[in-house]
Amino acid sequence: MRRTLRVAVLLCASLFIAAGTSLAQGTRGEWSGGWRHLYVAGSDGEDGVNFPRGWYVDVALHLNEMFSVVGDVGGNYKSEDITEVFQGITVTGNADASVHTFMGGLRVRSSGNPAVVPYGQILFGGAHAGFDVEASSVVNGQTITVSDDDSETEAAMSIGGGVNLGTPYVAIRLHAEWLKILQEDSGNAFRFAVGVVVPF
Repeated sequence: MRRTLRVAVLLCASLFIAAGTSLAQGTRGEWSGGWRHLYVAGSDGEDGVNFPRGWYVDVALHLNEMFSVVGDVGGNYKSEDITEVFQGITVTGNADASVHTFMGGLRVRSSGNPAVVPYGQILFGGAHAGFDVEASSVVNGQTITVSDDDSETEAAMSIGGGVNLGTPYVAIRLHAEWLKILQEDSGNAFRFAVGVVVPF
């Protein structure tokens, strides 16, 4: 795990150093930001989990007309209110979960038509997941509250692509990707995004 993360960090650092050299020679880039949806697939017949509230920001530095290095950060969030009855006792609570990613890598794009620019990319980095649960019930006139929280950070990678639709000055991005947490028992996750692209 640690070796995989070190390799990913070294790869991203090398790409950004190369990008800095290309920028010094006058190449351009673009930034994009918008809404991102995360779906974590279930395993062993379990239902998947949707994280409908999310955002992303990425910056691409063009090495040439086809290749760019990319830095991407994003977050997704989910909240649920829970009410259950156990042996006549009503338990109410709420749970909050979040997933943040910070990644970098390489993008390949087609620049033949500036109004329609398809691309594919591979990113490496980390994913930080956390949750906070609080539940309470009234027993014999007393309110009992229980809470728990936890978080962890793991190495991650994503493979995906999309298309930028618009003009050379501003465009709309449609994007989809597979996200994999690099640990043995991790499942599959998928992200879908809609954003705005502005060249610089």
